[in-house]
Amino acid sequence: MRALASYVLRGKASAVLVACGFGVLSLMLPPISWPIGFLSSAALALVILVKGSKEGIQTAMLAVVAMLALTGVVASIPILGMAYATLLWLPALLIAELLRQKRSLAMALTGALALAAAVLAGIYVLVDSPTEWWRSYIEQQVIPMLEAAGLAGPQLPKGEQELNAIARVMTGTLVSFWFLGLCLTTFISRWWQAVVTDKIDAYHEEFYQLRFGTLVSGIALVCVVGAFLAEGLLAEIAHNLSLLMVVVFLFQGLSVMHQRLGRQTNAKLWVVIMYVLLVLTLPYLLIAIAVTGWLDNWINLRGRGSDKTAV
Repeated sequence: MRALASYVLRGKASAVLVACGFGVLSLMLPPISWPIGFLSSAALALVILVKGSKEGIQTAMLAVVAMLALTGVVASIPILGMAYATLLWLPALLIAELLRQKRSLAMALTGALALAAAVLAGIYVLVDSPTEWWRSYIEQQVIPMLEAAGLAGPQLPKGEQELNAIARVMTGTLVSFWFLGLCLTTFISRWWQAVVTDKIDAYHEEFYQLRFGTLVSGIALVCVVGAFLAEGLLAEIAHNLSLLMVVVFLFQGLSVMHQRLGRQTNAKLWVVIMYVLLVLTLPYLLIAIAVTGWLDNWINLRGRGSDKTAV
């Protein structure tokens, strides 16, 4: 990865090549398009972090032009390149600039959270009833497609109540995945910056001390309580916002877990086991780690000397 990051910083042409190359690959390889897209956005974000906003904007503009041309040739849909740049590159560049100015992962991810919340709110403003739209789409498009593919079974939603339960959180689910990707892009670009500038220890310390504070934690609590106690549209919005809060506190929870497990014998093995269990037990351990991250803002779960021991 150091070689790739160094290549990105060699000049505008190399950065554009990496960003567009991974961008086109992510469009051509749907099963693994999501993680490949992180590298595409991180390449442009790295330019801003290391060379500044002016160089980053110039590089991004060249990348957009190249992406429009490439998507026009590969998919015959040039506008696809603009959509890709708007949904993935532009947010990554904005958060990278915030990170460059504030020099804080917590501030950058908080900014990403605010952006995701704004996107969610925008959807509710522009779409008359997102739940109704999703219910109709699932009922008329998704279920028939799965049945035609021979995937029909008890796991498919049955009845209006189950369909509505799924539809009412679909908007928040999709925005949460987009937000998760934005956060991971930020981590990758920041890690690359640390690697090429030989400041990897500073990056480690920054991650291990990641904390969002009581203000964000209080807002998260209001969202969760509102999801259970409110009614109608307010409860629906609170449910969807709560999904975003799970994502952001997942990262703080992982920071805490790295600190705690780093004090154990065979610390790296325990960290690997944690991530394996995180995948195998979805979504239960994920939620538990997110709750741990939330609690860390009110109770110091890392203990003394937490900045000195981590993996």
